[in-house]
Amino acid sequence: MIFSNMPNVDDSSAKVNQLQLTEILDRLRKLESMIIQLHQVMSSETNEEHSSELMTAKQTAKFLDLTIPTIYSMTCRKELPFIKKAKRIYFLRSELLNYLQSDKSKTTEELSANAHKLLKK
Repeated sequence: MIFSNMPNVDDSSAKVNQLQLTEILDRLRKLESMIIQLHQVMSSETNEEHSSELMTAKQTAKFLDLTIPTIYSMTCRKELPFIKKAKRIYFLRSELLNYLQSDKSKTTEELSANAHKLLKK
């Protein structure tokens, strides 16, 4: 018994304390299990959303904050880089990031630096 060495504790209170301790340990195990499951779910969602290089049209629409029909329209007009395989289209995250950065507006400093380079020629 856990409490056998404790002074001034009778058997009935020791049993109650042991039952309470057992209940607390069971609850802790359940909580730990739930936390582990939650962590696994969140990790898999994060990995699927952020580390997957190849994306579907639906994932691309979410990534670019556009509708799926808009994604299809843009691919028909060859505005977005895509891969077509077995009647399905896929997108590479890195190519989409490059696409987004290609229309980046230049800062005043960048424009000024380019103007100075052109004037020196």
